[in-house]
Amino acid sequence: MFNSTSLGLTQPQAVDTLKARSPMNTANKSSKPGNNKNSNGTAESNVLGAQISNTDSSKICFPNQPSNPNLKNSNIPELQKLTEYEKVCNSYVTGKIMVFTSMPGSVKEAVGLATDFSYTLKGLARYSKQPLVVFEPVTSSGNVDFTAFKTGAYDSYLEKYFTTLRSLGITDQMMGEWVLFPEANIPEWGNTNPVDVAACITKTSQIQKKYFPASKSSILLDSKSYPDGKSWDGGAYTSLVPYVKDIPKGLIDSFGLQGFPWPDPQPDYSAANFLNPVLAQDAASVLGIKTIWLNTGTFSAGKAWNNQTITLNPVQRLAILTDIVSQATKLQNKGYEVTINLFAENKISTSEGINWSYWDSGTIDTSPYVDTFLDFVKQLRVNNIGLSLADSVLGIN
Repeated sequence: MFNSTSLGLTQPQAVDTLKARSPMNTANKSSKPGNNKNSNGTAESNVLGAQISNTDSSKICFPNQPSNPNLKNSNIPELQKLTEYEKVCNSYVTGKIMVFTSMPGSVKEAVGLATDFSYTLKGLARYSKQPLVVFEPVTSSGNVDFTAFKTGAYDSYLEKYFTTLRSLGITDQMMGEWVLFPEANIPEWGNTNPVDVAACITKTSQIQKKYFPASKSSILLDSKSYPDGKSWDGGAYTSLVPYVKDIPKGLIDSFGLQGFPWPDPQPDYSAANFLNPVLAQDAASVLGIKTIWLNTGTFSAGKAWNNQTITLNPVQRLAILTDIVSQATKLQNKGYEVTINLFAENKISTSEGINWSYWDSGTIDTSPYVDTFLDFVKQLRVNNIGLSLADSVLGIN
């Protein structure tokens, strides 16, 4: 299985490093909140009102939904990590898990990738978990050529990929939800042209649903868009409508908005900026859908672009998470079904140098951030906001 090789990009200028980050994918990229804060790495005062409750770690996150003790027997790294979450919550935690795979660049590669990934899909289904599949437009030879893709150059590879999955016993339900050309409005894949992106997403979803008509297709765009697919200059929080307006209504099932609070000597940790719900609402409205998910997280420690280490304590992290929940409730109030996908991988030892986790394996009893996670989950439950997870015992590298 191809897992995201997150954060391998080396930026030519130090000032660009923070622009070029994302916990998700191959390079260090994604949105960086605006700079309007002090230099001590503390959260904005407007999001510091949260308080860590005296949460007992044995408290049940989801009453009447027991944990699954058999998860520990799974050979799926994401499910192995989920056992820790269920231990913390003393209950069920989520039915949706984010996983990653790449696209085929040949018929032969299509068979191999599909065969490998079928084990992941079957493994998740065995424990009744729905995959949120990040289908990255990269092959063993490099990034997909968007121009060639939209004109059909990869059609036979995709056809073979999905027919192989079907022949291996994968059902529509096992397929779950596929995120097509994720974060294509940032220069991760070399092309941020909205027309090309929309055409590629449309083609992929049509082929996917040709073989798995009841499976779901999704879009994930970053809150910050970049006009040049080969440059990290000029990123801005602008409308995402150009990326979705040419996609046929009824084809896409959900819209995802990505935004993270990056460590910065002068940070802006306001979720209203890095995860502006209006961007998601406008895009979803054009697509004619009522399901939105937010891909986000918070860090305990991370390196800023100048190599300064920024740390957040449990109260500060909870304050940001509470602000994120507030943005989700704004979407709920507009009639949208909302889920938050929490990226919680420890990337401190990678080139990204950021720890998004709430505990490392084996540190549940000592991590100060366990109660932060528990209070966040409680907020989601109280507000009827869904939760999915991106975490793995092996790391999403």
